[in-house]
Amino acid sequence: MFEFHFLRPLFLLLLPVVVVLCYIIRKNQQSSKHHTSAIAGHLALALTPKQRLFDKLKPIDFTLACAVLLVIACAGPAWFKQTDDNSDKAPLIILLKVTEAMQVNDVSPTRLTRAKQKVADLLSYRNGAKTALFAYASSSHNVLPFTEDSSVFQPFLVALAPDVMPGNHSVNADNASTAMQQAILLMEKQPYASIVIIADDISQAQVAALNKLKQPFIWWQIATDDGGVINSADGQLRSNDEGQALIIKPNSNTLSSLQAVTHQTLTLDMQDVIAIGEQVEQNYQRQRDDNNTSPYQDMAWYFTWPVLLLSALWFRKGWTSINTDKKSASSIKTTSHLAVLLLAACLFSFPKTTYASTADWFFSRDQQAMMAYNNQDFARAAVLFSDPKWQAKALFELGKYTQAAQIYGSLSSIEGFYNRATALLKAQEYEAAIAGFKQVLKQQPEYLDAQRNLAIAEHAFAAVMAQAGGVDAEQSITTEVDGNEVSQKQDGNSQDYQVADTLSPDAKEQWMRSVDSEMGDFLKNKFATEANNQRSQ
Repeated sequence: MFEFHFLRPLFLLLLPVVVVLCYIIRKNQQSSKHHTSAIAGHLALALTPKQRLFDKLKPIDFTLACAVLLVIACAGPAWFKQTDDNSDKAPLIILLKVTEAMQVNDVSPTRLTRAKQKVADLLSYRNGAKTALFAYASSSHNVLPFTEDSSVFQPFLVALAPDVMPGNHSVNADNASTAMQQAILLMEKQPYASIVIIADDISQAQVAALNKLKQPFIWWQIATDDGGVINSADGQLRSNDEGQALIIKPNSNTLSSLQAVTHQTLTLDMQDVIAIGEQVEQNYQRQRDDNNTSPYQDMAWYFTWPVLLLSALWFRKGWTSINTDKKSASSIKTTSHLAVLLLAACLFSFPKTTYASTADWFFSRDQQAMMAYNNQDFARAAVLFSDPKWQAKALFELGKYTQAAQIYGSLSSIEGFYNRATALLKAQEYEAAIAGFKQVLKQQPEYLDAQRNLAIAEHAFAAVMAQAGGVDAEQSITTEVDGNEVSQKQDGNSQDYQVADTLSPDAKEQWMRSVDSEMGDFLKNKFATEANNQRSQ
């Protein structure tokens, strides 16, 4: 209620007009009632018995109440903003430490193995939510961009190991701050995302760097206070310079040195997973509430119910015809006209949409949607766009690739068919994307972008098939999109689609993967290339 205001405050100027008019009508009715030619006016007033408070109420008083309520309704009272779709799940960015120190066995079987298991549990718990994954050691790398498909994480999690990380020869390798910076850049597309660092410990140098960034995050610590040792591949314990078993334990001062951090310890059950999931949802809701740019909800309908109840009294006999003298009849007629005008003003003042905004006075919905799109508010743009082409673009940028592909399917052109296939590729619908690109090339063989993306889709599909043994992967990748076979003909003709190329350069790069037969080799080559590029910059 502290945000109470009126969406159309100019209607409040009618309040003094209504009050004055009703006052004049009531005064005329009172003077007419006490006027008589047989008895002096002061004697008639003295001989009139005293009335109770309820007896003093006149129809014009209820008319005044209705008029005031209608004026308030016309002014558009509002005190809270429209809420977004709460069914959306909170986006999350996971920063997983993949170093030799994560091979310590104080958490069975190792810290890294348990961490990957917990990531899988968290993905299952948050099924359908957007999640991105980074791996870091002495360098940081984006393993997967935001995706709602939790199953695609499995082969990457299995392949993550210290030997795929470039230059990861030190037990003390730690570059959490770089991973945090990359996560912050990724948050430009999901500004309300939470960041979770999964690590055994954070070095003091990285603590200072993280504090300087001032980015809130959750530290999911996978380690025990007593620490443990590292078992090498041949079963030998990792030793220090003195030949003794190297015991690696976390620094007890790390947590107290960190700022803007929420700490979560490892548990044997799902309590830590549930706690992380709830914390991420709370952060998401709080940020949306604090940065809510949605219009205020027009609450005028609250005031229509008492108006309807008061209006029901007009059906009472004698309510609209108190007496038959010309002056009173004129007053009643004026009151009726006033009520009709206020009702008309109330009806015409309500907007057709569920909310009122001054932007509607100057811009169409598509113009407002374009402004939201240019401001990277893709969720609002997708709702406002009436042009399906631009609505599909907004959904694509929002990461809702399947919905974007569905809208592309309702349009017609070769360019649209290409972009539909591209959206399916982003949604990890590899077989459907392959079929789509092949159909594009069948109609336009020289389409270079379709040739390139077809190769990407085939490589990605081959990698998933190789990781899953060929059978289950093929069954897990659907050949249907929104219930229709991709190669299905409609009315004997192939479908065409329309929209411009909506892929941004970074989105294209994320799926440009020269996939090897083993995911580990692929990640090792990918990370090495990225590390070299980072050093050359």
